[in-house]
Amino acid sequence: MVVSKVPDAPRTDSARRELQAAAALVALAAAALLAQVPAPLVERLYASGMYAFIQPLLTLVANLVPIALVDLLLTGAAAAFIVWIARAVRWPRTHIWRLFTRTAALAAGAVLAMTVTFGANFRRESLRDSPRFVAERVTYDSVVALAERAVRTLNSAHAQLPATWPSPREMRAALAPAVAEASRALGMSWRPRAARPKLSALNLMLERTGLNGIFVPPFLEVVVNESLLSFEQPYVLAHEWGHGAGRANESEAAYFGWIVCSGGPVWAQYSAWLRVHEYALAELSREDRARIVAMLEAGPRADLRARDARFRASYNPRAARVRRAVDRQISAAGRVRPEQRNYGLVVQLILGLPGAAP
Repeated sequence: MVVSKVPDAPRTDSARRELQAAAALVALAAAALLAQVPAPLVERLYASGMYAFIQPLLTLVANLVPIALVDLLLTGAAAAFIVWIARAVRWPRTHIWRLFTRTAALAAGAVLAMTVTFGANFRRESLRDSPRFVAERVTYDSVVALAERAVRTLNSAHAQLPATWPSPREMRAALAPAVAEASRALGMSWRPRAARPKLSALNLMLERTGLNGIFVPPFLEVVVNESLLSFEQPYVLAHEWGHGAGRANESEAAYFGWIVCSGGPVWAQYSAWLRVHEYALAELSREDRARIVAMLEAGPRADLRARDARFRASYNPRAARVRRAVDRQISAAGRVRPEQRNYGLVVQLILGLPGAAP
C-alpha cells in the first residue's frame, strides 16, 4: 500500500512572509483604487509623465510578438490557480491558506499592473473640460451639418475605394504616421507608438458580445475582432490607438481615431465617417434623421447592411449581457465614471474642439 506523504506544515516565518507580502499587495491595490488624486496632478505626473514613458516602450516590446501576450499571461494565471486548487483539495490543512493568500496576491497584483500601465488614465481631465473646447459650437444645427457632411463624404469616398482592401499590416503602416497629427490635435507633448493588431483567444468573446476591438493592459495591446469587414477595420484600429494614446474615455478615443483616419487614405476616411455618421444621426430628430439617411447612395447603404448582417451572425445576447455585467462590476470597483463609457460624446468633441467642425 502506497501512502502519500503529506507535506509538513509551513514554517511560521515562511507563512508569515507570504501573508505579509499578500497583505502589502492588497493594501497597495486598495490604495490605488481609492486614492483621491486631483485630475490635474494625474494629467501632469502620470498621463504626460510616467505613461508617456512606458507606452512607447511596452508597445515596442509587444509589437515584436505576433500573438497577444495577454493570452500567455491569462493562461499562466489560470494554470497556477488550478494547481493551487488541486493542492488545497489534496492537502487542505497546509494549502488552503496558500490558495486564499496567493489568489488575493494575484488579484491585487493584476490591479496594480493595470493601474500603473493604463488604469490611472481613467482619472484624467476630460477633453470637454479643456480650455480649447468651445461648448457654444455644439448646437443642433451644427450636428445636422456634421451628419450632412458625413453623408457627402461617404458618397464621394465610396467611388474611390480600392478593389482590394489593404491587409491589417498595411493598414497599420498607412495610418501610423497620422498618429502624430492626432497627438498634436489633442495637445499632447509626446507621440504614442501605434500597436500592431494582434491575434488573440479573446476574439471569440469579441464576436459573441458585439465588441469591435479591445485595448488590453498591461502590455497595451490591440485586439481587433477578426470578423470585421474590411471597411470597419481602419477606424476600429485607430480608435484602439486612441486608448493607447492614454484616452480611457471611449468618446475621446473615438475622436482620436477619427483624426487618425481623416489624415489617412480614402479608405480610412470612409471607415471613420461611417461611424461618425451614425453617432451624429443618434442626436437628431426623427425627421432630420430620415432626411439625411435618404441622402446616402447605394454603396454606403450596402456596406451598412453588410455590417449589420455580420453583427447579427455572431452576436449572442446572453454573452453580451454577461460581458456588460462584468464591465459594470469592474467599472464600479475601479470607480470609472459612466461618461467614460459613453461613445456618443465624440460628436461634441468633433464640433467643439478647434479645427474639427464642418
